[in-house]
Parts: sequence; C-alpha cells; structure tokens
Amino acid sequence: MLSSFFHPSSIAVVGASRDSKKVGYQILKNLLKYQDGKVYPINPSAHTILGLPVFPNLAAFPQKVELAIVAVPAPFVEQVIDDCIEKQVKAVVIITAGFAEMSAAGKQLQIKIATKLTEHHIALLGPNSLGFLYPTNSLNASFASQQIGTGSLALISQSGAMLTALFTEMESNKVGCSFAISLGNKAGISENEALEFAAQDPNTKVIGAYLESFADLSQFFQLASQVAKTKPLIVLKGGRSKTGQAASVSHTAALATNDVLLKAASEQFGFVMVDTVEEFIQTIFFLEQNKTVPENTMIITNAGGPGVNTVDVSEVRQLTLAQWSPSSVNNLQEQLPNSNITNPLDVIGDANAERFSFAIRQAQRDPQIDSIVVIITQQAVTNVPEVVEMLLKIKSKKPLCVALMGGDKFNSNRKSLRAAGIFCTEYPNDIVAMLAITKKAAEAKYFPEKFQPFRLQHDFPISHLATDLNATFLLLAEYGFKLPIYSIIANEKQLDQVHLPSYAKTANLALAHKKDMGAIFGITKTKEDVTNSFAQLKKFGETVLYQQIIEADVELLLGANRDVQFGPYLAIGLGGSWTNILSDRSYTFLPSTRRVFTQKLQQTKAYAALQKLDKKYSQKIGEKVITLMLQVQKLMLAHPEIQELEINPLMINEKGIWAADVKIKTT
Repeated sequence: MLSSFFHPSSIAVVGASRDSKKVGYQILKNLLKYQDGKVYPINPSAHTILGLPVFPNLAAFPQKVELAIVAVPAPFVEQVIDDCIEKQVKAVVIITAGFAEMSAAGKQLQIKIATKLTEHHIALLGPNSLGFLYPTNSLNASFASQQIGTGSLALISQSGAMLTALFTEMESNKVGCSFAISLGNKAGISENEALEFAAQDPNTKVIGAYLESFADLSQFFQLASQVAKTKPLIVLKGGRSKTGQAASVSHTAALATNDVLLKAASEQFGFVMVDTVEEFIQTIFFLEQNKTVPENTMIITNAGGPGVNTVDVSEVRQLTLAQWSPSSVNNLQEQLPNSNITNPLDVIGDANAERFSFAIRQAQRDPQIDSIVVIITQQAVTNVPEVVEMLLKIKSKKPLCVALMGGDKFNSNRKSLRAAGIFCTEYPNDIVAMLAITKKAAEAKYFPEKFQPFRLQHDFPISHLATDLNATFLLLAEYGFKLPIYSIIANEKQLDQVHLPSYAKTANLALAHKKDMGAIFGITKTKEDVTNSFAQLKKFGETVLYQQIIEADVELLLGANRDVQFGPYLAIGLGGSWTNILSDRSYTFLPSTRRVFTQKLQQTKAYAALQKLDKKYSQKIGEKVITLMLQVQKLMLAHPEIQELEINPLMINEKGIWAADVKIKTT
C-alpha cells in the first residue's frame, strides 16, 4: 500500500505557495530533489513557484497524477479530494489539520473524506500529517526543514512534531533512515500498514514507533511478533497517563490504551516499550549505528565513584557485565600496575589518552567482552580533548559508548563523538538504560511468540451463566476444575442437604462486594447455623450457597477478560486475602502457549509460593496451575459470550487445587 507513496511517477502539491513561511512552499522545496518522478505545484493564483510551472487545479493538469499532497485549508479539502477522485489519483497525503482532533464536525468531515477515498481505492495518509520521507530516492514529501540521509532506521510516528524533533537529533548524530512516516489522524494508513512495509523492506534494520493510539491491536501484535524475529521494534507510547491521554486526544484524535496491558503485551509479542523520549532516541540511534547488540559490557573509567555507581545501576537494570579474560588480565596488570583489573576498570585519575587507549584496545580484543562503556571525567592531569581525539581514531566492530561528564564545557567534544557515530552522553546511567533496552530487544528477537487469530467453537450451553451459579460450576467442572462440595439452596426444605461444616454466602452472581453488604454469613457448624444463615442470606437473592470449607496453603487469582482493544487475556497472581494487599498480576493474551503461560506465572510473587509447595508436597503444583491456565484459555476462546471470568480464590493444598469462588459476566 505504501508503494504509491514511496515510488510515485508524478506528484501534485495542491496548495503550493510562493510564501517561504508557508507549509505549501516548504513541501514543494523539499520535493525538488526527488529523482524518480516529476513534481507539479497546484495554485489558482500563481504562474510559477520555485521555477516550476503552476496549474490552477488538478482538473487543469493535462497528465496523470499518482500522488497528491494536499495543503489547503480544511474547508477546501473535500473539493480537492473530489478532484483527486476525478483525476484517478492513486494516493493522497492530507497535511491539513482541523479534523477529528479538533471537533465533532471535523471528525464527521474526516470520515466523509476517508470514505470517498476508500470507495475509489485511493490510499490516504493523514489528515493532520507532516508527510513522509523516503531517502533512498531523495523523496522528502513533508514540510520538515531537515534533510535526512539514507540509513537503516524506519520511523513511524503519530506525531509530526515528534518526527521533526527526531530529524534534528538525527542530523547532529549522523543517523539516517530507510523511511519516516507521519500518520496524523490515521484515517487511512495506520501503524500496521507502515509496520508491514518495514518488515519486508530490505533497507530497514531497526523500527522506532511513536504512537498515541492503535488502529487494530490484534493485528499490531501479530505483525510485531513476526517483525521481532529479525528486526528490533522499539515503541514509545504517548498518552499513558490520564493527563497524557487527554492531551493525545486533542493532538491526533487518539484512543486511550491500557498501559499495564500494553507492557504485558510487549513482553509476549516481542516489541520493546520505552518510557521516555530520551530512551527512545538513544536506543533507536544506537541500534541504527551498531550491527551487533551487546550482551557483556565492560566499564572503563578514570573516576572510581561514577564507575561503581554505573555497576550498581547495571545490576538493577539487569545488564550483564563482562569479565576480563586471563590473557587480558596479564596484559593489563603489566601496563596498569596501579589498577585493580576488574569491572569497572579504573585507569586512575591521572590517566592520559594513551592509558585509556590501551585499556579500550584490550577490551576490543577480549572475546569475553561485547561492548565497552568509557566514563571520562575532568581530572587535573587528564586532557579530555586528547582522549576524545584518541576515541575518534579507534575503529572497532564492538559498540563503544562514551559518558563525557563535565557539563556544557564538553558539548563540542560530545558533538564530535556523535558525528563520528560514537554513542555519547553526559551521564553513564543513560548508557546503561539504553543498553538494557537493547538487551530486551535482542531477547525479543530470538523469542517472539507468534500470534494466531483464534477460531471460536461452541461446545457447552452457557445462556444462564450470569444468573445461575450451578451452571457456572458445571462449566468449570467440564473444563477440568475441582470444586468444593456444595449445595445451592432455594428453600428451607432443602437445608438437610447442606454438608457440615460449610461456608455460607449468597449465590447471587450479580451482587458485588458481598462481604461489605452482609451477604456472607461465614462458617456454619450446626443445623441451627444453617437455618440462621439461610434466613439472613435469603434477602440478597433467591438462592444461598453452602460450600465445603477448604484450608489452603496458597490462594491464587485466576481470571480472564475480553477487552475491546486487546481482545481476550488471562490474569494470574496471588489471590484471596492478598488480592488488594499485594499488586501481583501477570497478563497473557490469548491464544498463547504453555511456554508463555509458564513465563508469565514465573513473573508473579505467587510463583515463589508455588515452588515452596512443590518441595512441601513433592508435587509439581506450578505445572498443575499452568494446566488450569490453559483450560481457562480454552474456555474463553470457545465461548465468546463470556466477557469476564474470575476464580478468586483458587485454593491450593496437598489434596488438590480448588475453584472456591467464581464470578462470571456474559454479554
């Protein structure tokens, strides 16, 4: 779908301007360098612009137009779109803002325009778009002032301003891109079409995406899991807080996404979430400039304190630190007799460029080291500019990152290092954060989980689940859950059926917060307790539940939900009395595999408790819990009427695993 945008034989700029301060002028100016097609300005009140002949409208243009870039005020856009349809244009970029991001009327106009283009099979980018870049053929179809060179980084952004900020950073860091696209309001092209193109594009090695909403999360997950096998996908999500969500709606008409679920999805489907713009920029730039992703990192410094702190932060961020090989230790001890040959390697405060150089070159040769972090501080006898000159001359296949501490004084030195393709920051913690993210990307690359759209099957009647607790219990039993002995009593004549002792509560599934309302009686030990409990609980519903008392060593929450954006997902963690005390939830999106369910369970605090039970009972309790997770998955995929299912607590003791309390919601 993007081919009509990236390889047009002819481009019309509707709204081209003679005013250098206007968007229509900048777009036309950028297009003058396009190599593979002709560019035509459209303006009813001009004869020539930037040396090109001007046509009053698309109808007056005598030849075919493959790509139209629209930069006219919003009230005139629909007429231009009608002209594009008449002209049989293949693709349209609407730069103009003032649509769904502004008002209800703007949203309706956007829908109307998008519908017209869809009906005539014309691809749409925007509206409210910066445009796009495809440097391979010098195509800059945007109003960005920067000229970006060819590289391997694909940029997908819902925000045009985010792209222009990135372009400025790319210029100073000598980073190129394979393509960059501003999605705007996403009335046509979305992140999914752009991601699909990036996955197949041989020029793209790294993908960075800034998104404020998702067009189709299930499709995004499927694409991400495929992309992650060969190309790292780094995602910065805007609008994660409530305030940020409100801002994103007014910015690009975005739809809020649950941040907790999105993070869980990133772990399952292989894309990497970052938290800040700094992390986003630093990570994608590093990956674009380095062919290998580091695993074992060596820290070399002339300042002991920053080196030790960097090691501490590395451990917190789970960054693997390298150890010197025996031959390196011997060489370093000979040349650096006053240094402790460890990680970090402190080359001492009086280190000169030669001493730094020896340590770095030794690390480059060491097979146990994958990347090198150099921390430089101003010392009385350390000539920082000389050290920087030495670094500029070093050539290595191993990633080299430099933290040049010392404030604005060394800005020009940092700029020189960045221009040479050396990753450079002021503080080493930024490097550690970036390397930790790249490590995640490397792990995602080799262990993505393929997302398969599920097929639903109906094999159990569930029409009364929302109101019939017995039907719910029967359904769980059908799917392999063990239930405590229970009686659901509707009248006093049935009270003799109650097993003693038992736990009494209302059987009304629609009632929330039962304990607070007095809808739970508690333990009944005698027939008198049963009679009294029935009298108390009958007012909360037509039936009362009497359930076998289970003494549990561990209580879990096992549930599932069907989200509008994310689809069905499963939750697991500590439950029962721990539900609201500890935040212990891990989420798995369905369908999934036993391996993924195992990984998700291992992320919870509940997993440590289950391991203790394995030893105590000489049983594989964790494996049994994972089997039940798979059964909940089977249930949710087979029965689309089930909106929510919560088993809390799922009680575990030596005799088994019991579904003690169940809540269910159907559509």
